[in-house]
Amino acid sequence: MPIESMSLIELAPFAAGLIVTGLVAGVLAGLLGVGGGIVIVPVLYHVFTLLGIDEAVRMHLAVGTSLGTIVLTSIRSVRAHAKKGAVDWDMLRSWALPILAGVVCGTLIAAWVSGVPVNSPPSTITPESRIISAVAVQIRMVSMNTPSACTKPCEEG
Repeated sequence: MPIESMSLIELAPFAAGLIVTGLVAGVLAGLLGVGGGIVIVPVLYHVFTLLGIDEAVRMHLAVGTSLGTIVLTSIRSVRAHAKKGAVDWDMLRSWALPILAGVVCGTLIAAWVSGVPVNSPPSTITPESRIISAVAVQIRMVSMNTPSACTKPCEEG
C-alpha cells in the first residue's frame, strides 16, 4: 500500500518499529562499538518494502536516510563538545580540504565503478547479507584474545 494513502493509525506500527530499531541500534553501538547503520539500514529497507517504495531506489533510500541521520548527529555532537571546549578547531580546519578531496575522489570512483560489471554490485547486496557479515565480524572481534591497545593510561604530551 502506498504511503500517501495510509492513515496515521496505519503508520503507527512502522513508527513503533523504527523506535525499537533505534533503541537496538543504540545498545549495539554502545556495547559492541558498531555503527547504528548496521541495524538501521536493513530495517529501513524492509520498512520501505512494506510501504511500497520502488525496489530500484529502496536500498539507496535506506542508506541515504542512515547517512542523513549521521550528519545531523555529528553536527549536534560537535556543537555539544564545542560548548565544553573539547573541539580542536585548528585540527578540524586542517582536515577540511583533505576530507572534501576524499569525498570528491570517492564519488568519482563510485561513479566510474558503477558502470563496470563487478561480482556483487551494491544493488544486489541484500540487507540480510550485511547483517551476516556484521555478525561474522563481531564474532571474530570477540573471539580474538589480544589485549586492547589502551592497556595503560596515556601520557599527557
